[in-house]
Amino acid sequence: MAAEFGQLFLISALAASLMQFFLGLNIISLDQTNREILITRFTSIHCLTVFLAMLCLGYSFLTDDFSVLYVALNSHTNLPVPYKVAALWGAHEGSLLLWIL
Repeated sequence: MAAEFGQLFLISALAASLMQFFLGLNIISLDQTNREILITRFTSIHCLTVFLAMLCLGYSFLTDDFSVLYVALNSHTNLPVPYKVAALWGAHEGSLLLWIL
């Protein structure tokens, strides 16, 4: 279940970043103050949703949710908790998610 929420959070982060992009290109006709306010809000939404996606991935590691391929490839049931936390950013996908955050 955490994996589905994580994917939903990543899709929301993508939508927020696309809105930042379009607002930055001045495609949407707004005055400068409203545009800056919206860009700031969408930036906050983007950061929050990526952070929540990272938490969902961490929860999947801690509960040994091997239905998630990333967890199945980078974790083990006998792995100590500090190593499971470090496995969040241990492979390419987790590092990319951390850098996006």
